[in-house]
Parts: sequence; structure tokens; C-alpha cells
Amino acid sequence: MTAKSRLSTGMGVNVLCELLGMCFNQEVQPSFSLRGFRMRSERNPHGWGLAFYPDKSVQVYKEPVKSRKSLMAEIMEGYNLIRSSIIMSHVRYTSKGTVAQRNTHPFQREWDGREYVFAHNGTLNAEFNLEDGRYRPVGETDSEMAFCHIMNQISENGDYIQG
Repeated sequence: MTAKSRLSTGMGVNVLCELLGMCFNQEVQPSFSLRGFRMRSERNPHGWGLAFYPDKSVQVYKEPVKSRKSLMAEIMEGYNLIRSSIIMSHVRYTSKGTVAQRNTHPFQREWDGREYVFAHNGTLNAEFNLEDGRYRPVGETDSEMAFCHIMNQISENGDYIQG
């Protein structure tokens, strides 16, 4: 499943961020999916990221460069020892925040011995009050602010959020 977020440039051209999420009932090797998804960076040159859970902990690899130009992304694509039941990848087109490691998805936080990752596409027109919370963004993206807000809710209410 790939989610796309359109951002208008004001010149009649839409640009896309893309998110790939995979969840299986057993561990899989994602190299085929990563190879195809990596091609999406031509229109999303501002960063790439990959997160997966090889065990109970998460591994996150990300860079603020086009994944087609990244040696690390190339290695991860062909690395046949990646096995996980949960895999997330993101290619970024900047809408908020600068092109920098701290603004590259996915974002990672820990609460109560459990590791969480988050990636998002689109622009959020919301403000989050994070002053009193345990979790604060490292970068400037609205996505990371939303993630910190969610993590603050989890840390205050337990590992579920009532709707």
C-alpha cells in the first residue's frame, strides 16, 4: 500500500511524498518492494527512510538525500538479511522544515521499553502544545510535532488513546 500526498507548488504542478507500509503475520524479506519504492525518489529528492523490527527493537535508516543517489539505500535494498513483519519506508518532498537529517522520516521514540516509529505525508494545519510534554521534536516538521503529540498522549494515558 502506498499513500500519496499532493502539495501544490502554486504553478499548477503537484509534487508527491510517498509512504510504503507493510505488515505481515510472519517475517518477510522486503528487498523487492524496497527496490521498486526506491525508484519513487526521482520526484521526492529531499530524503528517504526505512524502519523495520528485526526483533522487539526497531532499526531506522534514513538520509536527507535522494534514495537513488544513496549508497546506504542501495545497500539496504540488496541486503537479503532484512527480515521483519513490520516495514515502513518514506521518500520525502519538503513541505515544512529544511532538508536535513533531523527532518527526515521516519521518526523514532521510546516509551516504557517499547519503540515507536512514525512517518507522515502531507501538511498539517494544526498547532500542538508540546511545552508540558515529555516528547519534543528535534526538527521543524509538522509530522514530527504530530508524532510527539501522539507520544505525549501515550505517555500520559498508557499505550492506547481513547477516541
